[in-house]
Amino acid sequence: MPVSVVIATTLRRAVASQSVRQAIESVRAAGPDAEVVLVVNGAPPDARPAVRAPELRVLHSPTPGISTARNLGAAAARHDTVLFTDDDVLVPPDWAPRMAAALAGGEHVAVAAPVRMVVDGPVTAFMEHERAFDALPLTADRARTLVTANAGYRRDLAPDGPPFDEERHQWAGEDTEFGLRLRAAGGTIRWLADAPVLHVVPDDAAQLVRRAIVAGQGCARIRERYDDLSYYLPSAPQLYESMVDGAPTAWRRCPEIADPAVRHAFATLGVVRQCGMLAGYLRTAGERFGLSIVDLDAAGLAEALGAVFTASPQSPEPADGWPAVPVRFGAPVAAGDPEPPFQAVAAALRRFAPLRPVPWPVQARIGQEDLAWLSRRASRDAVFGRRLAGVDPATWTVPALESLARSVGFTLPEACGYVERAAVAQAPTRLRRWPGAVPPKVGALR
Repeated sequence: MPVSVVIATTLRRAVASQSVRQAIESVRAAGPDAEVVLVVNGAPPDARPAVRAPELRVLHSPTPGISTARNLGAAAARHDTVLFTDDDVLVPPDWAPRMAAALAGGEHVAVAAPVRMVVDGPVTAFMEHERAFDALPLTADRARTLVTANAGYRRDLAPDGPPFDEERHQWAGEDTEFGLRLRAAGGTIRWLADAPVLHVVPDDAAQLVRRAIVAGQGCARIRERYDDLSYYLPSAPQLYESMVDGAPTAWRRCPEIADPAVRHAFATLGVVRQCGMLAGYLRTAGERFGLSIVDLDAAGLAEALGAVFTASPQSPEPADGWPAVPVRFGAPVAAGDPEPPFQAVAAALRRFAPLRPVPWPVQARIGQEDLAWLSRRASRDAVFGRRLAGVDPATWTVPALESLARSVGFTLPEACGYVERAAVAQAPTRLRRWPGAVPPKVGALR
């Protein structure tokens, strides 16, 4: 099937040329008329990549913004099967033909596939464990939406108009919104579990936080537009306030990680990422109420929270290297593990993202939405729990648990969180819990 691959680029990323070369190699395997459409965005008009190939067309986007660039590429594509990847992603030689084949026949309007990390340290190992760039699951073989690092769609089967919302999602959440819009129009998104790509990002905690802030902003806009609780952060002001106070009641200890030092590093990264997500979410969610809930200095917060991790005790590299962090599903929650540096996190939040008071009417609205989220999670937990019943956790592997999780609409980190909550519920000592473990009280937010 003829295929067009669209890549937006600033030409600044270290692996951009390699990404383009590998995309070209992949489209050559997809047919003689396949192409790569490279849209240069945010660079001088005469800027061109070092790569040259007959399969490559280079366009320039006159308006900054990822949505604008991808829309330009999709409109210029010669073929109706359009695939997307990024300029910091490496695709295998058979990627384009496999993705195109998944869209052949018209059964699915779009396809999504895994985004694995190039792991070279604790931050990228954590992102890999969290499946940070995978599309959310709907069922075992269908995705809830898209992540354009590894996705594609049939232009002839999609609703008319540009795929990405340039007004509301110019910089964040554009792929999620497009996927939800495709499904709202009656289309399905196939999940192609055996077509992963490799994402190359720096092993940098500050960048992790920057991405989390942007993701939180995107979630808030998606939640405002779609009645989908997958993008709702429960008790967000209450949880954020506990972080600002330095005494959070909802964070993950990551008991599934076998090495105590690595477990502590992952728990710390989870906290700083969660704070970035909450700050971005609350800053944007406040707009729907005409409020400024968080006074956010995004650049300052990212650097400060990144420095919190850098200054914390660094974990030694696992015996088999960071790409092979050992797991131990079913292990008890380690109550004696050191906590993340909550006071340092709180200081960063107070300086770069202080919380403003939330008026009572907004508190009440959030409380009602929290109850809906808790009801949904209880229902999903019950389904997942039944699937796990009678299975010895010691026998689980990451692929097996992830496959089982996706079959009921759980991500791998959601599955790990479920197992952790179950361990906490059975523990004889008081341990902090993951979000939603204690039902929020309507009106209790300050």
